[in-house]
Parts: sequence; C-alpha cells; structure tokens
Amino acid sequence: MISPVKFSKHWEVTSKEWCVLFENDKELLTIEEIVSSGEHRAIEIPYNSIHDAVVVYPEQEETSLFINIKSNPKLFTREKKIFGIEEKRIVSLPDVRRESFGRSSSFCVRWSGNLLDNANNETNGWDVIFRLKRLGYHVVYARVSSMHYSPRASTFSFKDFDKEYAWACLCSQGYKVTDQLDDDNILLLKRSENTIVPEMLHRIAVIANERPFINFPSLITKEVNTNKTILSENEDLPPNYSLIRRMVLTPTKHVFYPKEPIVQNRIIRQYEEEYFIRIVFRDEDYERVSAIQPNSLDAVIEAMKQFMQKGFHILDRKYEFLGCSNSQLREHGFWLFCPNNGINAQNIRDDCGDISSERCVASYVSRFGLCFSASRDTIDVGVRPGEEVFEDDIERNDYCFSDGIGKISPCLAAKVSHFGK
Repeated sequence: MISPVKFSKHWEVTSKEWCVLFENDKELLTIEEIVSSGEHRAIEIPYNSIHDAVVVYPEQEETSLFINIKSNPKLFTREKKIFGIEEKRIVSLPDVRRESFGRSSSFCVRWSGNLLDNANNETNGWDVIFRLKRLGYHVVYARVSSMHYSPRASTFSFKDFDKEYAWACLCSQGYKVTDQLDDDNILLLKRSENTIVPEMLHRIAVIANERPFINFPSLITKEVNTNKTILSENEDLPPNYSLIRRMVLTPTKHVFYPKEPIVQNRIIRQYEEEYFIRIVFRDEDYERVSAIQPNSLDAVIEAMKQFMQKGFHILDRKYEFLGCSNSQLREHGFWLFCPNNGINAQNIRDDCGDISSERCVASYVSRFGLCFSASRDTIDVGVRPGEEVFEDDIERNDYCFSDGIGKISPCLAAKVSHFGK
C-alpha cells in the first residue's frame, strides 16, 4: 500500500489450490495449499502483527481485503507423516524470491462474490468482516486501485557514506518506501541532497516502521523545511561506550538501524569503531529463532549462512564476517567488519592470538570471543624485552586444564581498581 487507496502488486498466487483460513481461536490468518497428500506450503500471519485498520473493496464479482502488517509472515512446509505432521520453515515461495516476499508489508486477499450479495453465505465474506470488527479492527470500505509494479530504470544513492547508510535504513523498510521512488521523488531527493542529513532519514525510517504507508515527498519536504538542530552523536555518551551501527537479519529480510551505544571491548578500542556493524538474527516477529522439530530450520540457517558468507555492500564499503563472543552467540549476535587501511577481518583474528590448532568449534568461538567481551579501558602497561614470563599449562592424563587467565601483581591490581572508580 503506497497510499490508502493504491496497492502496488509485486507478486501473486493465483492457483485455486490455495485457501485462506481465518483461525479466530488461534488469532491467526493462514494461507495454505489444498493438497490431499504430500508436502504443502503455508503462510502464517498472526492477528497481532496486522495494523489496526483493514481495507475492504467490494467489487461486482469479487471482494478484496487489504491488510498491512507490522512484521513479516512466517513461511512453512508441512507434510503428513505416520507420527504426525512434519513442519519446516522456508524462506521463499515458488516464483517468489526471498527478497520480494520479505519486502512486502501489505497483502491482498481476494475471493469471488460481492459482500452485498447474500445469495451465497459461504462466499460473501460478511462473517470474516464482522469477526475482524469484533476483534477491534477498523474496517474501511474504499475503492482501491491495484497496479502491477514496474521496475524503474532510475535509482538514487548518496555520495556520503553516513547519508547512504541512513538511506539504506529507510529503504530496508520495504516496498512501502521504495515503490514511491518515481522520477519526481528522485528529483526531489537530488535537489535536497545537500540539505538532507542522516538524522532526517532515520526519523522518516522510524515513521515508516510504525505506519502502514507513508507520504514520502511530504515527509522529506517537512524534514528539510523544519531543519531541526542535530545534536552530536557523542553528546552525553558515557565513558567506555562506542556508537555502533546494527542490523537485524530475519529469514526473509534484513533491516538496518542507526548507531546505538554499546560497551567497548578490546577489538573496538584497537581498531576504528566506524567500520564495525553488529548483526542480530531474529525471527519475523523479532523474537529469537527457535524450533521444536529437528532440522526444521535448515532452510533458514542456510539463508543466513549465505548472507554471512557473501557479506554486503553499502556504497564503497563491503562488510565481512568477523566473529562473536559466547554471550553474543547465545543472543544470536555477530560482528561484521569493513576492511580499511590494509586491515581485514582475518588480520584482526590473527592478531587476537594463535588458536589455529583448536579444532573444537565451541572452544574456538569461546577463546576468540574473549576479545569481544565487554571491558573497560583502564591503564596502559608497556612491556619491555625480557619482562614477559610464561607459565606452564596444567596438564593431567593428556588433558589441558589451563583456562587462559594470567596473573597480575597487587600493585597493578590496585591501580586498575582505582582507575575503575
């Protein structure tokens, strides 16, 4: 929905083997294939992810219901087994790419028959509309024009990285933003490029996230004309904190977010914080990804794995996988780094210590992740030649019990403790 009465159609499922189920007891809208046996696909949209207002367009021969969603639906394949139904998550539909599905924030459900035609109570849909009203949704009747989306030849990007990243934050909100980039709006952006600052685009991204549709030229013009005073990013930033960009990666999309303060670690202090970004894996409803049945997340994990392996570009920067700490791994979070000044992710990993002989993945992540553990910068200790002392590992029965911790003198410990206060 690029306006209250204009629907931009990117893809459609026209097969009669699909049906729509309003499962009111589960508060779930399910769109699934009708099959007698074998594997079939399903789209699940929880009622609580639907915006408060739904639009109904009763035509002569069919009725259209337009719903706008706050978070993406989940995709499943289901197959009948002897012990029950085996359910697996998927990231796309036949003839619908993952990116196209993930960027869709509005869905149109059509059925034959007019709401005003009471001759066939099974198809007129009044029961669906009444139920939605009883659930608290505002039902709006309107004449909605549906149009097939036509890819445009003209595109837009900023030359400044901070602006381009903020632009990526806005565009990652989906088609309700990018479908409005016609020639007139691109010309508006070009004319306003020198007066637009990243914070303006971040504010519009917040609005786009909260609303089912936006008036893009109006918001841009308002931001430029208002010209709010922008505070420095480092204003009131606590000591030992850094501002780091972040991104949320879901099974069907990725969303960029502005910088947020995080506690520093050894890596952030040693290298330029400007070139780091935190990625968090989340499900479509922004909860942590989880499953009960074994192997049910294979497709989701594979999609996320490919994303991490390929990395991504913003303007002239390419971000690549770096690593994570144990606590971040439990929260499904990772670090990515953009190579600069001859330093890449592998250089950073090599500089953190030689753990190449560690063949256990869990131990490798644990030891490398120590460098990402939150810490405070206290005092610098210079080491002169001959001052390093190595302790022997504690070994019994061919097992090493050393945990990697070092020693500190009482004098130095007192200095560190005093500095921390």
